[in-house]
Amino acid sequence: MRALAVLLCLTMLAGAGEICEIHYSGESGPVTFGLPFKAGVLHSTDQLTLNGQVLQTRSNGCWPDGSLKWLLLDATLPQGFRGMLQSSPAVSPAATPAPLARGNQLSNGRLQLTIPASGPLFTYELGDDKGSAELFLKLQHDAPGPTQEENWLLDAGESRNCSDFTSQADSSREILLEENGPLRASCRIAGWFTAADGRKAYRYIVRLTLYRDEDTVKIQTTFINTEDVQQNFLRSLVLRLNRAGVPVPGQLITGTPRFHHLISWRDKSRPELAGCPGVLTSGNLTAVARDFQRLYPKELCATAQALEYHIWPERSGKVLDLRRREGHRREYLDYRNDDGGMGVAKTHDLFLTWDCPDPERFARRCNQPCLPAASPEYYRSTLAAGEYHLAGDTFPRTEAAIRFAFQYLRKIRRAGQFDGMMDWGDVPLGVHGMADHMQQRNPEGSPFRGYTGWLNNDLALNHAFYLQFLRTGDQDVLRDGLEMTWHVIDVDTVHHWPANPAVIGSGRRHDQQHWGSGISYGYALDSALYMYLLTGEHRALEVVKNSARTAFYGRYINIRLWELTGEQEYLDRAEKYLQEDEPFPKAENFRGNSYDSPGYIFYDSIRPNGLLREKVIAAAQRLAPRYASCYKGKGYPPYAVLALAHKYDPSPENAFTLKILLNQLQYYLPAQPEDLAISDSAPMDEFDALNRDIAHISNTGVLSLFLLTALPYTLERLQAAGISETEALAFRYAWTEPESFTEELNTAIIKPSAYPQIRTWHYPVASQSFQDWGVDRSLRPEDCPKYYAAIRRYKLYEDGILIGPNKFSHALSQRNGRIGWSHLGHAISFTTPDNSNPAENGRRYLLQYTSAADWRWQDRPSFAETLTTIYPYPDIAKPGQEWCAPLQHESPDPCCLHPAPPEVTAQVEAALKRHLFTEDGQALTTWRREQNLIVFKTSDGSDPRQNGRTYRLQYTSGQE
Repeated sequence: MRALAVLLCLTMLAGAGEICEIHYSGESGPVTFGLPFKAGVLHSTDQLTLNGQVLQTRSNGCWPDGSLKWLLLDATLPQGFRGMLQSSPAVSPAATPAPLARGNQLSNGRLQLTIPASGPLFTYELGDDKGSAELFLKLQHDAPGPTQEENWLLDAGESRNCSDFTSQADSSREILLEENGPLRASCRIAGWFTAADGRKAYRYIVRLTLYRDEDTVKIQTTFINTEDVQQNFLRSLVLRLNRAGVPVPGQLITGTPRFHHLISWRDKSRPELAGCPGVLTSGNLTAVARDFQRLYPKELCATAQALEYHIWPERSGKVLDLRRREGHRREYLDYRNDDGGMGVAKTHDLFLTWDCPDPERFARRCNQPCLPAASPEYYRSTLAAGEYHLAGDTFPRTEAAIRFAFQYLRKIRRAGQFDGMMDWGDVPLGVHGMADHMQQRNPEGSPFRGYTGWLNNDLALNHAFYLQFLRTGDQDVLRDGLEMTWHVIDVDTVHHWPANPAVIGSGRRHDQQHWGSGISYGYALDSALYMYLLTGEHRALEVVKNSARTAFYGRYINIRLWELTGEQEYLDRAEKYLQEDEPFPKAENFRGNSYDSPGYIFYDSIRPNGLLREKVIAAAQRLAPRYASCYKGKGYPPYAVLALAHKYDPSPENAFTLKILLNQLQYYLPAQPEDLAISDSAPMDEFDALNRDIAHISNTGVLSLFLLTALPYTLERLQAAGISETEALAFRYAWTEPESFTEELNTAIIKPSAYPQIRTWHYPVASQSFQDWGVDRSLRPEDCPKYYAAIRRYKLYEDGILIGPNKFSHALSQRNGRIGWSHLGHAISFTTPDNSNPAENGRRYLLQYTSAADWRWQDRPSFAETLTTIYPYPDIAKPGQEWCAPLQHESPDPCCLHPAPPEVTAQVEAALKRHLFTEDGQALTTWRREQNLIVFKTSDGSDPRQNGRTYRLQYTSGQE
């Protein structure tokens, strides 16, 4: 094993070698924190001191040369502490205190905990205060009515069909001592809730932590749902400490009904408790339930016989409904999970302390954890997290956008009041104002139906919080990351699945329920491992080990686990994946770019090798043409791979690719850094306005891909290449275009939308081409008109009849069908004039593009056509000022060249004069052609479908 527990009690002597300064601004007391070290700096902890006080350390990985890479440190620190961590060549060990654990007992000499193999979970003794702990579970078997979309907090009803289970009846529990040092000891107790008749339901994991310098116990309780969600509903879950105490009025918080689709953050309210919620003092015992109010429903109370923490209080009158929603709108790309919340878990922390002089201060310490930390410069210098760019003023516009993104995510969670036992810690996929896939939106609400809803850590967003902490030292960002990671490792990860144990450790895809969608990729990997490395949370480590065995995306977490544990299975998997990955990387897949990005960086750091180098360089060469082209889709940025490619081969070509990666971010960056400066206390309105006008964040998963997860690694290589932010963002392409093509659509591969309400069809185009929107953002201003002209040379035909118009609103096409199509670069999205299925209607579809070199203006034969089908325009479902009608006859093209040749301009103008559009025989002048449509206004603003008039377009060829 490479992970070794090392117990130290050292006295600092003169001449010690300074490693780094540690600062701590939290409340006074015992602390556990992780720290990385640069290769070659520390080979042993025998000479390690922190201001001469006792340290307890655990090695969590080594560099290839055998020197220590990560240590977990325990100390007791005062508020405002600043001190030097030193390694001295001459230290005199003081008398080392004994470890706190011996056999099945944890003791600091005053407070003693005993963990029996059966019976109570544990007993405690502190002077005359003695007692024992146990868990009680009640499951209701009658359904509490129909499901309520994403609402999991349902009224229990009058059912008496319930079963009771306890930890006391469990005779097969597992006990594991996870930490045993002079400052802190921790024991894991795992088993099954068991009924009097021997039936088992729900697993429990309890971690007891005892500290030397304080009569404090941390009781961490995790429950795991193991039962059929259709017939078992959590009615009550209680952690009871049996003791003689002082009765105290209880605190009960039941929560509020869940808030559904399109509800404004203004309409949400959460019950507030007076004083400090989740803190209770009974006699000389003080109990603090962490995040008591956030994790509703909850109850904390004390009687003369016991102190009770109701993790799910029966008195709330609620049950936990883990069924998948039914009877509601179909999910976009429906990855249905009929087993619902099978395998869902939740962890709660309860802190007990005796003779506490200031309970509210103790509560602040429990609820607002602060990590002792080194400086950002120190973390970066160790290279333990790779070669990332420190936050600073080198890339000011980019850093402003990154800072705002973290602030905005925090504000959405707080203002949106996304609280509750199963929701706290997650963030919506869509931010305020984002439309769902039916184009429903609220400027003050996040969409929650179907495909949208909870992010469930899709695209590895949580990893970004830990990297940002290392870059900035921002403790608020770290706390956000910890809160979000706790949610993912509990609720979004599968911990039990009897039908297929192989999926244990997998995650759940984003959905309006945390458990509504398929078992796939919403798991915690690098974020959970960072949680363990920085805070010592063993729960995070055991979850990430399970996830590493099942992960597809992010599977290079195995190389980090090998470094941490030295276990061969992790190395074997990592090397197997590296061998098998073809093409490498999965740069065409956005989840490969997000989950795998940290993995590439860490693989390079932990086990550099020729195969990784070869594959990274080959990937950069394969991807380079898309960044050299002005119109090829750039896709989601594979920051980590291309940063490594530049590290291995700092060629001009690889530097140019990095420059384009940053250039592609312009849409998300402010013109000046101060444009996105905002106080955390600013109103939600101001945050939303900045996002709407400047930051343009619409999807938190995409935000992770573009700005957060791995961008700092690219920034570091840009600086190494001498490319400034100004240079990168100023770059503009010259317009080049593909050659002419005509492609007949293979109807066998035309695909509909997953929603039957959406009227567009999707076809992957074989011919290389450009999308008809957005390319102009990257073009030189003088070349934009050439691009607009090129768009006009796209045509789509159905049985030889032009359909369109192109570059039409995606939203309107999806909602209404009948008119409009768009070229997406790699595919087209199109409608049919009668909303029939193009894969089945037997018609022939041709996509045509004519290059500027091949395009010639052509006259058209004469025609006269009476309008028969008229719609409002552009939204055919909502009458407005304009109307449109599809025509069977094609008019001559407008000018499709820039600059426009004078002779073509003259031909176009002459052809326009040969059109005559009439209303009951009277000429109308307010009209235009948009490919197959004529768009017009009536003479008096009336509805042409109802005014009884005849509309007719006549064209006379120039040859007549």
